[in-house]
Amino acid sequence: MNVTQKVAAEFARGRREGQKRSADLSSRWGFKKDPFAGELPSQDSFVGHEVEVVKLARAIGRSVAGTGEVLACIGALGVGVSTTLRTVHQSLQESGSVSGLLVEGKQLTQEHIPSRDEDEETTSVSYFDYLISKTDFRKVRYLIIDDADDVADLLGSFVDRIHSATDTFRVPVTIIIGLHMAGWLSVDASFRGMVGEQIWIGPLEPEQIVELLKRRIAEAKGQNDSSPFDIDSLARVAVLSCGLALIALTIARIVLSDASARGSSRIQVTQVDDVARAFGLRMSEEMKAWRQSRDDARSAVMRALTHHPQGMTTTQLAAESLIGRTTVGYHLASLESLGAVARKRAGRDVYYAPTLAGRCILDLLVFNQLCSQEGDCSTIPA
Repeated sequence: MNVTQKVAAEFARGRREGQKRSADLSSRWGFKKDPFAGELPSQDSFVGHEVEVVKLARAIGRSVAGTGEVLACIGALGVGVSTTLRTVHQSLQESGSVSGLLVEGKQLTQEHIPSRDEDEETTSVSYFDYLISKTDFRKVRYLIIDDADDVADLLGSFVDRIHSATDTFRVPVTIIIGLHMAGWLSVDASFRGMVGEQIWIGPLEPEQIVELLKRRIAEAKGQNDSSPFDIDSLARVAVLSCGLALIALTIARIVLSDASARGSSRIQVTQVDDVARAFGLRMSEEMKAWRQSRDDARSAVMRALTHHPQGMTTTQLAAESLIGRTTVGYHLASLESLGAVARKRAGRDVYYAPTLAGRCILDLLVFNQLCSQEGDCSTIPA
């Protein structure tokens, strides 16, 4: 079998599996749609960050009315920074309170391709340049840059240019930046000096994770019924998620697929544990132990990995964290055994990069450290 035949065969196999899973979701458990598809819950199933939503809405209101501040929403990957920003933005637009825009950070550096309605002779520019030239900031009073980690080093210049474009306004345009730990560690001192208010988005409590999952399931079924999960299996997902909504949804989605493949009518706690272990998502016990013990070398390695999620060699990690290669290797081996990091080879070099689950967990640990130093944020749950 050649490559083309193999790809076609595996595609057909995957399609059959997908069709069977969809049929199981509908016929066996009464789902009208996949309850855990997508990272962002709808307005109806949003839970856990009401305090931060209210705080952000009030901060935008103050800024638009007269202060014109730069606001930063900061949290661990998977904790719900994007959900918080999008919930506030959607609510402000639906209520007609104020006109604003929301863009993703990676959009801003992409090339803008003129549409047919635009001048075909227009020189190609970045989307940020296009945004600045075409947006009427007299009407659009705030701009949210979500998931800005990839453009963290450009945020200072973005803010300067937006303020320059609106320097004749009585009140500057309000700019809200959404960042995870990698982005916050990458921004320079000048940008931090521009930030008038920091809103730290903390992890959810276990009971909030359970409520989030129950609402997602009820929304997908159109009725208040959590089967095939019961309260024990949902509670186990919540504990293993470490308060991160993205991890909770990932575990629940994989567990549901596993139950469908096995023909299970009810999801057991042991099934949740098996899935979490297989996918490197069982780190809550280690996290609790790490928070209770102080290890500066381990903290330095985790912070460096969080700062460079694309991966680093042992030598690079040792240089950045200012500790010996042997100690770095010891902590990398521990993180790798938990599924928090994975190694990849490039020529003679071996790079260590956080897995998705690992990055979320490392982000949360670094978040906990930074909260006590730099912001007023929620206490990390035990």
